Amino acid sequence: MYAITSGRQKTLIAAPTVFTFLAICFTCLRILSRRIKKAGIRVDDWLCIIATCMCTGLLGANIAMVVGYGGGNSISEMKSQSDFLIWYKLIFATYLVWVVNIAIVQMAILLYYQRLFFVIQWFSRLCYAVMGLVCAWAVGCWVANFAMCHPTARIWDPMVAGTCGNSKAMCVSADLLHAALDAGILCMPLPIVWRMGISTGKKLGLTVLLLAGTFATVSSILRMECLFKLTGTHAPTDLSLFMWLPLVYYFVELPIAICCCSAPALPPLFREAMASKFGQALKARLNICGKRDHVTQSKDQGRTVQELQIEYGSSKAKSESSGGSFETVAHQGRDEADA
Repeated sequence: MYAITSGRQKTLIAAPTVFTFLAICFTCLRILSRRIKKAGIRVDDWLCIIATCMCTGLLGANIAMVVGYGGGNSISEMKSQSDFLIWYKLIFATYLVWVVNIAIVQMAILLYYQRLFFVIQWFSRLCYAVMGLVCAWAVGCWVANFAMCHPTARIWDPMVAGTCGNSKAMCVSADLLHAALDAGILCMPLPIVWRMGISTGKKLGLTVLLLAGTFATVSSILRMECLFKLTGTHAPTDLSLFMWLPLVYYFVELPIAICCCSAPALPPLFREAMASKFGQALKARLNICGKRDHVTQSKDQGRTVQELQIEYGSSKAKSESSGGSFETVAHQGRDEADA
């Protein structure tokens, strides 16, 4: 067991825990929304449930890596070489599970799109084509990881005799393809949304809702330590320090993706909540506050009008006492101001 003392260790545990908890909440709300709508649990819902369960398992593995085997510490701070080897084996295993989990979330989003826009045949075919690309990406990641070193044990133990391929090229190609698929899936329905016969405000709202997954795409790009040296540490010198920040993004990306996958299914739940006694009371409270603001604003406007009328009356009286009309005095004032 390792004491949690450094900021790296605390971040590695706290950030994934918070986002995984949010993912569990969003998935539960998604199922509750389905029950309220009486629509039944669909395939995309089951995929989201499976992804959430796998995400929770990955969180447990992450905590074990930090607490049990010294993740987030320098190699020199690890208690033994066996701790480092087990830590790196867990990274290899969790990456394979993560690939499957990401593919499941993307499939759930595509199935939701296909069900939502099923009347548009070309879009349905596009969804199935992208599903094929997602599956091909996941299979390719698995094959590339197992085939990268011969024997496979050399992946996590450099002391084993053997050879390895270009790990940086594999990292760049796999992660860039993943980011491109993420961005493409998010943008797919936008042309249809902006051709719909609804108000511009609703179009903007749907666009923001659909593009909420951009946070997950940004996380997928930031964790590419093979391209961006976020920690300022080089892999050959200290791998555990080299990996700690990419691992944070790595374990945070998936729960964010699950939250964004579940968000479009929540409007029925919000409508039901606003129709409840609590929702009605909240709306009434907001209406009262709005009316108070309106009355206050009206009083201020009325007071301003009265002041203007008094000012007008006093100016008129002065002009009549001086033998001229109010309009003449006003013209004279403007002429003086111009001068």
